[in-house]
Amino acid sequence: MTVSRNFRFGTAIQASSRFDLIDQIRRVEQLGYDAVTVNDHVSMPRWGPISMLAAVAALSSSLSLSSTVFGNDFRHPALLANEAATIDLISDGRLELGIGTGWWEPDYAQAGIPFEAPGTRVSRLIEAIHVMKGLFSDEPCTFSGKHYTIRNLNGMPKPIQRPHPRILIGGGGKRMLSLAAREANIVSINPTTKDGTMDFQTYSPDAFDQKVEWIRQAAGTRFDELELHSMLFGVIITDDQQQAADSWIRQVESMVNAPIGLSVEDVLASPYILMGTVDQMVAKLEFCRDKYGVSYFTTASMISMDILGPVIAQIKGK
Repeated sequence: MTVSRNFRFGTAIQASSRFDLIDQIRRVEQLGYDAVTVNDHVSMPRWGPISMLAAVAALSSSLSLSSTVFGNDFRHPALLANEAATIDLISDGRLELGIGTGWWEPDYAQAGIPFEAPGTRVSRLIEAIHVMKGLFSDEPCTFSGKHYTIRNLNGMPKPIQRPHPRILIGGGGKRMLSLAAREANIVSINPTTKDGTMDFQTYSPDAFDQKVEWIRQAAGTRFDELELHSMLFGVIITDDQQQAADSWIRQVESMVNAPIGLSVEDVLASPYILMGTVDQMVAKLEFCRDKYGVSYFTTASMISMDILGPVIAQIKGK
């Protein structure tokens, strides 16, 4: 039987100036969020995620600091472990270390980094996770793999969270979700294919349920220890759910310049989308927690951050 956790909510942030960042953090706290998230892309106008997390650690004494997610191919795991331990120390143990393979091909192409097959990137991520966990321990780390070699390394700070900062791994395919189930503390269930691209057909409740089952099978006895997480790709307060869902479909199809194959009913049933009155949205979140075990939700945009505020105020602490 799945353990029922209290709800937690995170929101993505991206600032244009120091004062903008300060205002955003104050707003996030006022709205009742539990975490701020930063992503890791070099082909988009984004502030560096490590510096952002350190800045938020200084500006807030309560918010969890989540990377969603560090691209493993962009940093050697020994260097990332050093940075992660430092952020955990300066934040007094508030880091959520999100890490993934890296998936957005323009990041690789524009930075001149080889974009290898998904299987290779996943295998490299598996080794990186073992390296970082070894480096977070008190003993010197030695590791010999296909992608990384570490020799008696023990010269970096140790995090406050033990045995390591909370690790967040997400995915949409069976291999990544199984890896997350075995190695992570927080598992993010994504509507993506095995190569990391958006797959609108997996917005359905049946597809989501299948992903949860993959996690359950791979986690075994540690399943109840896992915190399950989902992004919210649509957050709309409305008295007309049908019209809102239809507008959302047309907007997304205009963005991707292609049909997405979802009906209004599909959108309203999807765990990745909240549309309706505040009471309807609260009821849907409670349904998702009861049915799937998901209790941690993150808005995918700052626009959604304010919209979700009244929902958080009503559901917080449940």
